[in-house]
Amino acid sequence: MSERVPDAPRVEVRARADVLRLLERGLDLARVVPSADHGVRSAAWIRLVLAEAGAIPPPGAIADLGWLALGESVRYGGRHSDPPVVAGSVRAYEDEVLGRLAADPRLEDVRTAIGRIPDADRDRAVARFVVELLGAIGHAPSIALAPGALRPGREVGSRAEVQTAVGADGAPRVEPELTDAVIDGLLADGYRALVRAARRAGPLLPPSLVFQLEHFAELPGEAGRLACVQAVAASAAFDRALPRRAVRRAARDASVATALDDASTFPAGGYAEVSTRGGLDNLVPSELIYMDPDRAGEVDWFDARFAEGSLLCYARDEGLYTRPRRAITFVFVPDLVRARVLDPGQRAQRLVLALGLVCAVVGRLIEWLSDDSLVIELAWVADPAGDPPLAAERGILEVLLAAPIRRGVVGSLTVADVAAARRRAEDHARRGASDVVVVSAGAGKGAPSVGARAVEHTLVVDGPAPRLGGAPVVGGDPFDAWSAAACELAKALA
Repeated sequence: MSERVPDAPRVEVRARADVLRLLERGLDLARVVPSADHGVRSAAWIRLVLAEAGAIPPPGAIADLGWLALGESVRYGGRHSDPPVVAGSVRAYEDEVLGRLAADPRLEDVRTAIGRIPDADRDRAVARFVVELLGAIGHAPSIALAPGALRPGREVGSRAEVQTAVGADGAPRVEPELTDAVIDGLLADGYRALVRAARRAGPLLPPSLVFQLEHFAELPGEAGRLACVQAVAASAAFDRALPRRAVRRAARDASVATALDDASTFPAGGYAEVSTRGGLDNLVPSELIYMDPDRAGEVDWFDARFAEGSLLCYARDEGLYTRPRRAITFVFVPDLVRARVLDPGQRAQRLVLALGLVCAVVGRLIEWLSDDSLVIELAWVADPAGDPPLAAERGILEVLLAAPIRRGVVGSLTVADVAAARRRAEDHARRGASDVVVVSAGAGKGAPSVGARAVEHTLVVDGPAPRLGGAPVVGGDPFDAWSAAACELAKALA
């Protein structure tokens, strides 16, 4: 996410008549307008963006982004001739913002995600899309509106609403404070600031924004949404630090039959050879040449070869494709609640960084060990004293790993204690290679039992930098230490 830089001085519009005139002139500059009247829908988005961000970009930009996210296309040229003060800024905005968004392949993912959200929550999702897009490009909106200026459920920005506010004779009921020239200047400044932020930014639609919309219903709370976004960003940063290829260690694996879902991928169960054993359903078609229709009722060469058992048949390959079995168990100890700490200079809490690290390592292990029969378990230790202490973090990690969980590669379960998780890892070790990673804030480490076949690793989150196996990870700064820990853990598991 780009750093927010104030591109234009923040201005508060207080008088209701000024607010309505600002919205009217701003919505007249919209470039993405549906066939139906759009005032009520755009007003809902403006209210929601104002409530979240405290200020808004030009109202026409909110309408453009909202309707673009709902599947409408860009229509160049406004409904009316643009004021000269704004015309140049709007043309640059068409190229740098709308044009780039329309050409971004992730826009279809955004539209698909918003289309799956129930109608009752769709306006909130559109407002969230606008706010997150502005944050992604580092744009700080500069137009603040008086809190009571927008009335829920009424259309704003239309001439009918302005007439209601100012009176049928055009005389304002509340004396306006801003002239039309000042309002046009505010809109022009807002568009110029938006263009400058877009030019500084990279892609306008980062993956984290698409992820939020895809899981909008699963992240209803602001705290959970923020933690999930930070975990996604941390996971992406750790993933970039991981090597592209894994260095495999000495094999200590057992082989198991391929899962049924992969049966179509491997050549198992087809025809392997030609032999003289088999039934007529597997008969080689060329053997029919020995049939002689002119000798009906007599023994021909086909009958003789059938009696001798010398007819050629296809033989099926009944062998199963086998591959090494791998089981990796991540154990999350309840004392991790002590890691809900934001260290100075860090991007997120320690526990959120730990979730991002696990997510990055799991994703890379699935890629590296794609030829193995891989099973990854997320074991959450229950707290006998009360409710699950890491329920929120469990929900976040299950959202981050939703795709491999649906495929059955990753599972999430509750265990009574760390010893129970170790016993599960030992059971996996009887059938193949097994590793267990205990993630804690210092407790739950313990020494593995003598003769344990599962390899145990520890990730201790009790300071600004994590520790692997009790030894601190060396890095240039605490975040670099987290990246180094992700690399070391992934290599140890691969």
